Amino acid sequence: MEPFKNRINGALIERLGGETARAWASFDQAGFIACASRGLDSLELKGRVDHVARVWRGHLPDDYREALAIVLRSLPPEFDSESGWGDVVFYSWLHSYFVQVFGLDHPRESLEAMVEITKRGSCEFAVRPYLVRHSKLTRTFLRDHVKHPSPHVRRWISEGTRPRLPWGERLVSLVADPSPNIPLLQALRRDPSEYVRTSVANHVGDIAKDHPGLAVALVGKWQEEGFVQAEWIARRALRHLVKQGDAGALGALGFPPGTSARISGLAVDRKSLAMGEEQVIRFTLNGEKSERLSIDYGVDYRNAKGGMNRKVFKLAVRSIAGGEVLHFEKKHRFKPVSIRRLFPGEHAVTILVNGLELGTTRFMLTS
Repeated sequence: MEPFKNRINGALIERLGGETARAWASFDQAGFIACASRGLDSLELKGRVDHVARVWRGHLPDDYREALAIVLRSLPPEFDSESGWGDVVFYSWLHSYFVQVFGLDHPRESLEAMVEITKRGSCEFAVRPYLVRHSKLTRTFLRDHVKHPSPHVRRWISEGTRPRLPWGERLVSLVADPSPNIPLLQALRRDPSEYVRTSVANHVGDIAKDHPGLAVALVGKWQEEGFVQAEWIARRALRHLVKQGDAGALGALGFPPGTSARISGLAVDRKSLAMGEEQVIRFTLNGEKSERLSIDYGVDYRNAKGGMNRKVFKLAVRSIAGGEVLHFEKKHRFKPVSIRRLFPGEHAVTILVNGLELGTTRFMLTS
């Protein structure tokens, strides 16, 4: 797959220059394109965004409000759906980054601009420094927009306030105490858009990493309300706790802590395979009594220091009766991905049922 950094390229700079010139007749389009393109190839993704945005700022009026008005006039049309963003999100990233970096002294105008930008991209990164520097104003603004007609804006409220947003600045105060976010999540928990509810579930999943009891209690309260999406939100929000065998999360989802089921026949097809190849995992579960099972498998990957790091994957949810036998087969490809490098050496697969390790098998991965 082509690196994301290549989406911030000469064509995007020319597009931004053209749209800005249409928005402001005095814009030095040729000068902007030349400066923004210089040295771009040597930069990574965030470096490219920062470079282009700073050159853009330098070619706009000194007054932030004047510059912001031009930036907003250069935006693309609003999204007409909740998916299929495509390359436009990289173009709009420059607009959100502009507000994120240059607008902190003008919080009200910048937050209003984020509402427009996020209908065309995402301001989930841009709002985070405002939550730190202008906490009260920003929270009031977000609370006032939880019923906004655009699902992109409603999702932005949940996503932008996540304590541990991937790629985003960690909100240390919310990691320590996520309670200020609970009213926002309460307001969005029944949102008609799955797109928004997914963000709510992921937000609660962030909370679960540091405050598992709070996360379990929150989704438990929603389950008691009985609205249709509550169970789905709970499953998604607590999925990492379930993989860790957390008794509270298992109970909230209807699983007993541990299991009486027994494993047999755990094996992999190949005791040695090369990177990029596929391993087949097989095993059988034998029921001792009727119970509901959350079945996962953990892969212990060799790391650069020679140790092991485990990644747990969801396999299945099943009910089993006493004396019943369930057979499982799972294919797993050992292919390097952007978030995980592979190293040769012994690897292991462990089957986990309701958080309990039932069996492990090992094999060699070669380069």
